Amino acid sequence: MNTEYKFTSQELESQIATLSQKGITELSVTDEKVSHDKNRLLRLMKLINQHAPDVFVSFLADAGIIDREVISAVQNIFCSFDIPLECSEKGGHLLFDKKFYANKARLLNESGLVFGFHLTYAATPGDSLKLFSERLDFAVQQYPNHIEFPDYTADELNQI
Repeated sequence: MNTEYKFTSQELESQIATLSQKGITELSVTDEKVSHDKNRLLRLMKLINQHAPDVFVSFLADAGIIDREVISAVQNIFCSFDIPLECSEKGGHLLFDKKFYANKARLLNESGLVFGFHLTYAATPGDSLKLFSERLDFAVQQYPNHIEFPDYTADELNQI
């Protein structure tokens, strides 16, 4: 029987030392407070390395915080990155920075790290099937280990 635990952002760091005692073998960190904060992510990685090296951790990570320092820290733990492929809006048009994401994927691939992309459709006003297809084609060309298509509830979509 699998037991699911949910930790708040505030509880997460203090709970890492107890993961193995609770029989937890996998941890998904999807908190945006972590995914956008490089220092907090590095702190979690250090704690996981010290207290739960056998736990597989999946980190939701904004591509902007992935750099050589993060890659160096992640080399010590059993994990993967889930990176949202996000568009920005400028002048009424959606823009997707292929060069930015290609550079992040290159760093991860060169280091032999497991990573994947979160790819959404129509979560941003102005998104189209054509733009989604272009992002999907691009994502596949970056050699990720996985591509996820998050399933949003109606309430979540209304907040976007």
